[in-house]
Amino acid sequence: MADKKQPVLSIENLTMDFELGKTCHAVRDTSVRIKPGEMVALVGESGCGKTMTALAAIGLQPRNAKIPQGKILFDGSELRGLTEDQWNQYRGRNIAMIFQEPMTALNPLMKVGRQIAENARIHGASKEEAKRRALEVMRQVGLPDVERLYNEYPHRLSGGMRQRVMIAMALVNQPELLIADEPTTALDVTIQAQIMELIRQMNREMGTAVLLISHDLGVIRQMCTRVYIMYAGRVVESGETKEVLAHPLHPYTKGLIASIPSLEKRGQRLSSIPGTVPALEDRSEHGCPFYNRCSKRREICEKETPPMVVHKGHMALCVDAKEELGTVSATEKKAPLLEIRGLTKEFRQGKDRVMAVHKIDLDIQRERSLAWWGNPAAASPPLGRCWSTCWTPPPAPSGWKGRTSPARPAGSGRTCASGCRLSSRTPTPPSTPTRPSAGSLKSLWRSTALERPSRSGPRRSARC
Repeated sequence: MADKKQPVLSIENLTMDFELGKTCHAVRDTSVRIKPGEMVALVGESGCGKTMTALAAIGLQPRNAKIPQGKILFDGSELRGLTEDQWNQYRGRNIAMIFQEPMTALNPLMKVGRQIAENARIHGASKEEAKRRALEVMRQVGLPDVERLYNEYPHRLSGGMRQRVMIAMALVNQPELLIADEPTTALDVTIQAQIMELIRQMNREMGTAVLLISHDLGVIRQMCTRVYIMYAGRVVESGETKEVLAHPLHPYTKGLIASIPSLEKRGQRLSSIPGTVPALEDRSEHGCPFYNRCSKRREICEKETPPMVVHKGHMALCVDAKEELGTVSATEKKAPLLEIRGLTKEFRQGKDRVMAVHKIDLDIQRERSLAWWGNPAAASPPLGRCWSTCWTPPPAPSGWKGRTSPARPAGSGRTCASGCRLSSRTPTPPSTPTRPSAGSLKSLWRSTALERPSRSGPRRSARC
C-alpha cells in the first residue's frame, strides 16, 4: 500500500528530447505529482506534451525519444533506467493506462475476454483465476451479458463497449495509478458521461489515483482536485482546480477558459486563442513559450524565461503573475462583519432548562444579505445553522424588493450535519408588486434551495 503522505507518482523536472536536425524539447522541465486516491488533470491543446509526459510515466515513450534529465518516482522508487522486463512488472499491476483509441489499442485477433484475462495472467494469476477476475471487472465497468462478450472480438462491440473493455483491462489488477488519456475520444455525449462517471466511481470505491488527460474543462472542474496546464512542453500553471479556473494567472489559461461556450455568452462571438501551438523544431530555447500568441507580451518575454510565481500552492510561469495575484487578493472574501461560532442559548422554565438555540454558526459579510428561514415557534436553530454554514445566498437582482421563498423540491440532494438537504431544483419565484426583469431573475431562480421533510400545515419553503 502506498503511503498517503507520499505521492504515488512524482515526475520531477522531466525533459524529453527528439533529434530533428537539432535537439527539440517535446517536454521541458515538467513536474507533476499525484497523491494516493487523488484525481489530477493534465490540460492543454494537442501537441503540448500531455501524452508524452504520461507515456514517460509508464515507460512507453517513443524509441527515438531521449530523457536527458528528470526523475520519475513511483512510491518513492526511481523508474528511469529500468529494463523492459522490470517495466513489465509495473505496467498493468502498479500503473495502468487507458489509451485514446480503443480500436487501435485492442488486438483485433484476440477475444476481448482473453485480452483482459491476459493482463492478470502476466502478473501471476492462474487461468481460472484470471478468467474469474476478468468477468468480475467486466461487470464492474457496466458491460452487459459478460459471459457472451467474453468470447467476442473487438470489432463486434460498440465504441462505448470497447472503451469499457479498455478500462476493465486497466483495472483487472487493481493498480495504484490509472492514467486516462482522452478516454472519451470519438464517443457520443451520453457515453462520455457514463465513462467519466465510471472512472470517478473506480477512484472513489477502489482508491485508485487517476491522472486524467482531457480538453474538457467542465469535466475537470467536476472530477479533479488539482490541475496542470501545459503549453509547448512546459507546465505554465498549476494548483487547486477551483482556484486555477476561478482565478487564472497565465494568459494561456485565461484563453482556454474564455474559449468555453456557455449560455451566458449567447449572441456573442466565440473567443479563441490566435495562432497554433509551435511545432517541435520551431520552439525557442529562451523566453516565454506562449510569447507569439500572447496579447500581453512584452519585450522581456521574448528574451528571458519567465519566473515561476507561487502563491498558496498556485503556480504560474508568467512575468505578470505577481500583478494578477494582487488583483486576486483584492477580490478575496474579506473578514466577516459579524462572526458567531457555537452560540448556545438556554432559558429556565421552573425546574427545567429549555434550549432556544444550540451551537449556532453565523457569518454576516460586508455588503451582503443573509436570510433566516424556519418555524417561528421552534426558532428553527437547525435550519438556521444549516443556512449559515452550508449555503451562500446569491446577490439579489436590482429592483428586487420582496422576500425570496424557495420551493420545496422533491428529490435527492446533499445532506448536511443538521439533516437538511441541499437541492439544485429551481425555486418558484415569489409574487411581489415590484418584479425585476427576466434576465435579472435567472441567477436567482437557479440558486440552491433548502429541502426538509414537511409536516401538515400551511406550505412553507422549509420546515423543521
